[in-house]
Amino acid sequence: MNNISGESSLSEENPGRRKGVEEALFLLLGASLNITFTFSGMGSPLRMGASDFLLPVLAGCGLWALLRQRWHFRLQARTFVWACIACSVWIMVSLAVGRMHIGEWTSWAICNRGVGWYVVLAYFFVGAYAVQKKKRYDLFISGLIWTSLGVSLVSCSVYYMNNVGILGINTAYRNSGLLMNPNAFGILTAVCFFVYSTSNHVLRGNRKFDFFACLLFAFAGLTSFSRTGWVLFLLVFAGIFLLGIMSIRRIIHIVVFVLIFHISVVFGSKLIGGMFDDEKRVSKYNAISAFGYDINNAISAHNRFELFQASLRSWRDAPVMGTGIGVVYAKEVELRGPQQGSTLHSTPLWLLVETGLVGFALFSWLYFASLWRLWRNWRHGKERRHLLGFGTLLLLGLASLPTDVMFQRYLWTIWGIALAVPCSTACSGLDDPGGAKPPG
Repeated sequence: MNNISGESSLSEENPGRRKGVEEALFLLLGASLNITFTFSGMGSPLRMGASDFLLPVLAGCGLWALLRQRWHFRLQARTFVWACIACSVWIMVSLAVGRMHIGEWTSWAICNRGVGWYVVLAYFFVGAYAVQKKKRYDLFISGLIWTSLGVSLVSCSVYYMNNVGILGINTAYRNSGLLMNPNAFGILTAVCFFVYSTSNHVLRGNRKFDFFACLLFAFAGLTSFSRTGWVLFLLVFAGIFLLGIMSIRRIIHIVVFVLIFHISVVFGSKLIGGMFDDEKRVSKYNAISAFGYDINNAISAHNRFELFQASLRSWRDAPVMGTGIGVVYAKEVELRGPQQGSTLHSTPLWLLVETGLVGFALFSWLYFASLWRLWRNWRHGKERRHLLGFGTLLLLGLASLPTDVMFQRYLWTIWGIALAVPCSTACSGLDDPGGAKPPG
């Protein structure tokens, strides 16, 4: 009897400890989504995230909760699971087709597209598990936002110190935060700005701190010099204005302040530097010299367009099945070498070319069915999580046109959070009204 009671008291202690550990892990998950690095140990570049080290643990926690019947995995969009199964099968088929065309299995295709697909599905699963408890969800969002603000503060400080000559990095320096890629950083910053604006973050209750946070996001987006990121920022500004979250006056203040400060620092440092060094003298006053970066030459749009055309010509030979996953990158490496080889910088075009009309239709079904369901949920329920999911999917869907964002980890985590909301709200009794309006 003593042993039984001892085991009982121990089992009563463990859930509390496990709960605290899980909450800490979700806080770290949100924070680590801001960090990626490139791993080259498998013969081809593999982009990994710091969050990948937490993923197996959190996915294991979710599976354990399912096995112990502490959580019932349900989604609002019932067709999502079937769409995922169909997409998974077709990715395997497309990998096999690519192997037939290339003549061998390539580590890039298997790791980045094959294994990568199941990795993002695991992020979706973890997101669905996170939202079952309000505190886990709140900690995840806090980790994502606070880390994004911290990275923005440090990286923007480095950018402007470099421009005034305190740091001598290079004249074409772009802010990439901790993501190794300025375009990815610009897009993530726009998404984090949207998440922040539609959440009840603690900074939103103070007018001055809220304004400072918005400035940090705007500075980070600007200094990334990501044209896609800039467009997303404009869409976020338009959206939060139409939703009544932020006044047009505050939006104008943010935009004007950021632009004036940026041009003053960048152009002013060049002008002052030219007074003492003839080589640094500004010989022509134009938008490029004042803005600090030539976005037209940042990445050659001409090379991308050529790759698009060549890929479409290959697709016409097999429009239904596609060329196979990995074929485009393999041809690029053969033509330009491993350092200059490029992937298709467009998710819809990549799906069409390498997975064919079948793959394009399946993934379109997965995306648009989810988008429609989230729109209906938010329209009828006005809950923040539905708006969070709908807005994130819409922003990343638009960003996918000129860039490849299908395998962004934060996209699938938020996707899981959003689609699992109705079930978690019903099961856990969460009361989640619409987002609070900011001061001003």
